[in-house]
Amino acid sequence: MAEHDDGSRSEPDVLVFRTTLTRMLVTMLLLGVVGWIFARLMVILLFDLGFSEEVIRESLISGVFYVMLFAGLGALGQRRRPTWVRLSGTGIELAAARRQPVFVPWDAVEAVRFRWFGPFTMVEVTPTSMAATSTGPPTGWGPRIRQRAGRPTIVTEVGLLHPGPDVLRAELTRRLPAGVVQPG
Repeated sequence: MAEHDDGSRSEPDVLVFRTTLTRMLVTMLLLGVVGWIFARLMVILLFDLGFSEEVIRESLISGVFYVMLFAGLGALGQRRRPTWVRLSGTGIELAAARRQPVFVPWDAVEAVRFRWFGPFTMVEVTPTSMAATSTGPPTGWGPRIRQRAGRPTIVTEVGLLHPGPDVLRAELTRRLPAGVVQPG
């Protein structure tokens, strides 16, 4: 099938990236296990408790309780206002967890940068002017804005979004002019 540019597109104009509960729970469980093992080893070593059968049993019981509580509270915190990113023909809309969404038209996107890796991946969108952006209804905290090189930058965590940060980077690279999406 030959491609033509008559304004119609075969792919959907809107692409939404959302946090899935399963992905978030698995990540929280893994982070909780790693955190608990580290913290428990520090306590055992600092207080010279040794690795007796009683200490190991106590560590396992308290570890299961801690990890389940950690993952459950994390899921509860994300349930009401999860993170999402929406790409459309007119621009990008970002909503960090429990924050107002921010819409940035494509022509107002000066730079996009991905930081960190894995579940900690963040996207930073620097608009040409904050006046060109618009925010959603004031039903949460204000947008997450940081100063990067003296410029206001909208920051959103995207490491747990589905289909994933790599797909988001590819889609932004496709929709924006060359050089706007900067390497990590």
